[in-house]
Amino acid sequence: MLFPDYDETHLLYHIASISDLKTIFKYGLRFNRRLSYKGKYHDFHRFMDKNRTMNVPGWVMREKAVFASLNFKDCQVWHSHSAILSVRINEDYCWVANENTANYLYEPFILNHIPGFASLSDFLYNKGKEIAKEYWENSMSFKEYLLKKSCLGSDYDAEVLMMNDIKPNDIKLLAIITDHRIVTIDELNQTY
Repeated sequence: MLFPDYDETHLLYHIASISDLKTIFKYGLRFNRRLSYKGKYHDFHRFMDKNRTMNVPGWVMREKAVFASLNFKDCQVWHSHSAILSVRINEDYCWVANENTANYLYEPFILNHIPGFASLSDFLYNKGKEIAKEYWENSMSFKEYLLKKSCLGSDYDAEVLMMNDIKPNDIKLLAIITDHRIVTIDELNQTY
């Protein structure tokens, strides 16, 4: 793994577009303050939320969450022009779900309105709703996840839904992703 375990650091990691950094450093991480957020994910989160199951408290909504990871694999594929931030959280306002399940639905959701992909609408309306419900049924509070994580197996890729704003002083810029590689802030300052 790229970073020490949460049990050691009590930190999560958030990937942000570098174009959002100025706003993040000024206001913190808030679901509605990122320039790149609305067009890219908002409607997908709404679809997932419509299929939320009864085991999930009402305050947990993808549409209003800021997402974080507990860690990244060493072989992680990065998107250029991104930043890796560490964030300190309030565990009581976090929920964990299997990102692999959500990712399985994202492409069909985005493509279903494009000519040539109309059949994806049928998939989403039928099987997609079932998969979204499975996503929620297998989700849990952050504290519950910490107790169960060793039993969940390697197919459970935990994404953390942070349901409260993260203040600027709880955020630290760790690195910039450029040309699909990680550049630390010291390396960035030495290069430029």
